[in-house]
Amino acid sequence: AGGKKPKTLNLLTYKFHTLGDYVSTIRWFGTTDSYSRQTPELGHHTSKASCPHASKNNPTKQLTSIECRQSNLHHIVDARKEAETSTGHRMHHLDLSESEPMSNMSTDTHHHVAASQKNPVHIGTWIRKNDNDPAL
Repeated sequence: AGGKKPKTLNLLTYKFHTLGDYVSTIRWFGTTDSYSRQTPELGHHTSKASCPHASKNNPTKQLTSIECRQSNLHHIVDARKEAETSTGHRMHHLDLSESEPMSNMSTDTHHHVAASQKNPVHIGTWIRKNDNDPAL
């Protein structure tokens, strides 16, 4: 009884003024089954997701800064993974899968103390486990 009805080109409802662009568009981009709007739409969703973290004051600059920061973090993660693979040593890792989001804070702020205590780290134990770290 149900099921999808096949869609066909209906020249009675389609805008005639766009038909002239069909040939050049297909030559330029290929047939419509070879590309998708999904990638641009996902990019749009990503930028929209960052909007709550930006004020209405110069949002382009703020969103650009957020995107740049996220890109830098991805590069750091990729470099760590590559280093772990090439050396066979696991880098120091703190599981933040249950972490709470950071609040917006000034760049002058020296540190941030979390409101929750879901991810406690005993400093002494952490230092002993990482005593061969040259940064310590």
